[in-house]
Amino acid sequence: MEYLRKVWYCIDLTKPIVTASVYYTWLLTYMIASRTLSFNLEKFLISSLVVILGISLGNALNNYFDRDIDSIMRRTCRRRVLARGLISLKLARIVIMIISALSISLVIYASIIYGVLNIILYAIALATYVLLYTIILKRRAWWSILIAAIAYSAVILHAWYAATGELSVIAYVISILGYVWVLSHLWAIALHFAEDYALANVPVLSVRFWNKPNIPTIALTTSTLCTGLLALTPALLNYITPLYIPAILIIVFSEIALLVKIFKCDWRYRRDLTYKIWKMTYPVLALTFTVMFIFMLIH
Repeated sequence: MEYLRKVWYCIDLTKPIVTASVYYTWLLTYMIASRTLSFNLEKFLISSLVVILGISLGNALNNYFDRDIDSIMRRTCRRRVLARGLISLKLARIVIMIISALSISLVIYASIIYGVLNIILYAIALATYVLLYTIILKRRAWWSILIAAIAYSAVILHAWYAATGELSVIAYVISILGYVWVLSHLWAIALHFAEDYALANVPVLSVRFWNKPNIPTIALTTSTLCTGLLALTPALLNYITPLYIPAILIIVFSEIALLVKIFKCDWRYRRDLTYKIWKMTYPVLALTFTVMFIFMLIH
């Protein structure tokens, strides 16, 4: 039983829920991109393993380098295995090395067989999320999430490239949609857990402008509006049926309604609303991509 518990802790080091949610976006993007192409099972499985291992590696490294601030913040101190001391640093390093070896070997193979952009997008995602965001910028700059969000866009671009062998205009549009969603989601987390970030001395937007609380709120509102506009673009490009538009508008305007409430509320009593916004931003992109996929099938 103890052995199985350790195995689970090693898996948990990779943030499996986050990995699954990012892979879900990758999967839907892949399916949308390959809608008119013959399905290559081998290519799909190899590409899936590349992205799953890559995401897992990035998450494990993020857990490793952030273990000190994770132990301070109440959002993470009870959930992250290194912050809780459930596995040793030595075991964490072994897990990271194993994932690294598997991940790098597989992405090199995929690049040789299916195209060099596989390894380029892989490198961009890891470099922006782990090196630039986690190691260099997170503790120094309030705008660090602008860099972290690039990694998510790279994952979406990888899905499109893996499916089609090229990057089209619509691929970049969808990747920008993912980029904006990351900003809105991370800003929502920063709004709700501003005290935690301040305690850990992490200069997120809501901490940097703590005396001007409407600034991060406006930023979050703006990013949500941009998300809505970008979500409409595939329909405007005649990529999928226009019936997609009202479905997306329901998602976007329901989020905006909450944002209007927090913009008007007394900032001292904002926690209930910021919690709702945080929870609402989490599934909004998955819902958007799911709706896109469903209406693509209809089209």
